[in-house]
Amino acid sequence: MAQTSRVGAIPPPLGVEPNFEDPENRNSLIYAVFAACLTVSTACVALRLYTRFVSVKKHATEDYLIICGYLFAVVYFSMMPLGIQYGAGTHLWDMTPEKAMDFAKRSNMTDVIYSVTTCFVKLSIVAQIYHIFVPHRALKSKLFWVLLVTGALTIAFYTACVFYRIFACTPREKIWNTRIVGKCINQEAAILNSAVFNTAFDFLVLFIPMQSIWVLRMSTRKKIGVSMIFAVGFIACVFSIMRTIASIPILKSKDLTWNLIPVGAWCDAEIAAGIVCCCLPVCPQFYRSNISPLVTSLKSLRSRRGSYMRDSENPELPPSDRRWSEPDKDKIGVAASEVTTELSERRSV
Repeated sequence: MAQTSRVGAIPPPLGVEPNFEDPENRNSLIYAVFAACLTVSTACVALRLYTRFVSVKKHATEDYLIICGYLFAVVYFSMMPLGIQYGAGTHLWDMTPEKAMDFAKRSNMTDVIYSVTTCFVKLSIVAQIYHIFVPHRALKSKLFWVLLVTGALTIAFYTACVFYRIFACTPREKIWNTRIVGKCINQEAAILNSAVFNTAFDFLVLFIPMQSIWVLRMSTRKKIGVSMIFAVGFIACVFSIMRTIASIPILKSKDLTWNLIPVGAWCDAEIAAGIVCCCLPVCPQFYRSNISPLVTSLKSLRSRRGSYMRDSENPELPPSDRRWSEPDKDKIGVAASEVTTELSERRSV
């Protein structure tokens, strides 16, 4: 009776009783997505920063952009787990109107952080494509203008999204308090529009490198290898499509605290995939600077150890019966050639 006397934020479906004590939730999904996205993003950014700032000591604009994007991404990834205490992942009819207002206020803050995060991540990708595929002698090429326009549109779109989220309602408090008299823009439609833009952008930044790679003068094998690195961007395209699909039910749903979780999960995955796409191209540099020298050193150490073991096992053998190193072989060959030449000259005399 204590539960039925309390009123939820919205009326429950027919035949459903509100549960304020132990409501159905999506906490497991929230924590799993948070852990996966944060782990992958952190590992990739750490790899990139170590390679660029420590190994090769060459860093550019995209490195600073991805640092900003990663820091905002950490805050954004944390918003869903922190939002559980405010009703994230719970049905609206299983929480009080006051709790629903707290959720709406923090959801609006999360939307603003998402726009800033996505803007930095996508700009870092554009800057990286520019530095890889636009040489200094081709600053006025077609690709240069395409990337310039893409970057400008990205800044303009996400700046508009930030202002839209902040000033979606008049007065602003109406964003989270629907009891106040005022006017609001259709926020659900804005979620869908943002999803469509992100999907179009992801396909564009996937097409640009692919088209540029296959006109380069290199072997087909190398083209395929480089293409595989940038093809990871296709995963981001898939996540963007899934986010768009998950956004459609929100247009007609009032149970936002429940239905926004899949959208947020795909947004997290999309941002993490963008960070991965920006960091993967440094993998060849990391291999050449760190892995390759280590492998060479290990092989050399193994070869020297094997030679030492053979000599120690046969100490009585004369030097002629032992395995000579390549420099020793060269010296012996030169000496033998000189002796042969001298003998030939004596015979001719």
